[in-house]
Amino acid sequence: MNSSINNLSTKVILAEVADMRTELERVQKNVEKDREDLMKELKNVSDEFQEYKIRHDDLDYQISTMNELRQTELVEWRHSVDEKHDIMEYQSQEKMQDLRDHIIALETRISKLEHQSINNQDRETLIQIENENARAWSVQAMNIVLVLLQMVLIFIGTIAHILRPFVKSSFRIACSAVLIFILYRNFYNWKFVSLDEE
Repeated sequence: MNSSINNLSTKVILAEVADMRTELERVQKNVEKDREDLMKELKNVSDEFQEYKIRHDDLDYQISTMNELRQTELVEWRHSVDEKHDIMEYQSQEKMQDLRDHIIALETRISKLEHQSINNQDRETLIQIENENARAWSVQAMNIVLVLLQMVLIFIGTIAHILRPFVKSSFRIACSAVLIFILYRNFYNWKFVSLDEE
C-alpha cells in the first residue's frame, strides 16, 4: 500500500513537474516572443530616430546654408552700398571742385571786367572832360531839333485833327476833294481877275 501511495505521489510529482516544464516552456516562448517584439520596436524606434536625425541634419544644413546665403547677400549689399557711397562721394567732390574752379574763373573774369570798366570809365572821364564843350553844343542842337520836330508833329497832329471829319468815309473824302478843287479854282480865277483889274 505504501508503494502504491509512493507511486501515486511520484506520478503526481512527475505530472506537476511536466506541467511546470510545459509552463516554463510556454513562459520561455512568451519571453522570447516579447523579446523579439521589443527588439522590433527598438529597431523601429532606432530607425525613426535615425530618420529624425537625418531630417534634423538636413534642416540644420538648410538653415545654415540659408544663413550663409543671407550673410553673403548682406555682405554683398553692404559692399555695393559702400561702393555707391564712395562713387557718390567722389562725384560730389569732383562737382564741388568743378564748382570751385568755375567760381574762381568767374571771380577772375569779374575782376578783369571791373578793372576794364574802371579803365573805360577813366578814359570816358578824360574824353568827357576834353569834349565837354562839344557835347554841350551837340546836346543843345539835339534839343533844338527835338523842339522843332515836336512843333512839326503838333502841327501835323492839329491838321490831322481838323481834317479827320472830312476823311472818315469815302463819300466825305470825295466831297472834300471836290470842295478843295472848287476853292482852288475860285482862288486861281480870283487871282487872275484881280490882276486884270489892275
